[in-house]
Amino acid sequence: KPGRSISLERVEDYWGRDLPVKVGQENFDRLSVEYFRDVSVMVEAFKADSFDFHFENSAKRWATEYAFPAVKRGDVIVETFRTRQAEPMQGFVFNTRLKKFSDPRVRLAFNYAFDFEWMNANVFFDQYQRTQSYFQNSEMQATGLPGPRELELLEPLRDKVPPEVFTQEYKNPVGGGPRAMRANLKAAKDLLEQAGWNVQNGVLKNADGEAMTLEFL
Repeated sequence: KPGRSISLERVEDYWGRDLPVKVGQENFDRLSVEYFRDVSVMVEAFKADSFDFHFENSAKRWATEYAFPAVKRGDVIVETFRTRQAEPMQGFVFNTRLKKFSDPRVRLAFNYAFDFEWMNANVFFDQYQRTQSYFQNSEMQATGLPGPRELELLEPLRDKVPPEVFTQEYKNPVGGGPRAMRANLKAAKDLLEQAGWNVQNGVLKNADGEAMTLEFL
């Protein structure tokens, strides 16, 4: 049924059905999959007992839409659990091919100006955790200062990596309140000035008079 479902039938004489890799798998002659092109419709179908399990990835829906009757009766169990796999990176990524973003001080300044804590509390219902690594929640995530074996790899590259890699653990700025954000914005302003960007008549400009502009995609 186009737009609603797809059904698959097992081929009886499939050449690989008795291979060890297939033992215990694909034990059904017919498999029907109903799919939804609109997530909201899928959630409503779950509430109506159309299927048994739903994985929710919207902070808003998780916080506001899971008090329906089946939950109150105990027929549906709402539960969070920690994953044991690397988490995907989610965030703003700068196009460093543009000259204005090629300077790491400019990118760091934007990080200081970004108030994750406020956004998490007011937009994401306190459901998010700040990404600290491209390899979050995995053994490849860098923590603490470089150890002896890491230093063996880093030393030949000392003049090619930021010096703070050797002296301080990376942590994102923390906002969430006027005092913290005042300090963060001061740090952002200092970094921008070091990179040649200053506020002129209310507009952030570089030495050539070009205004700082951003385009979000």
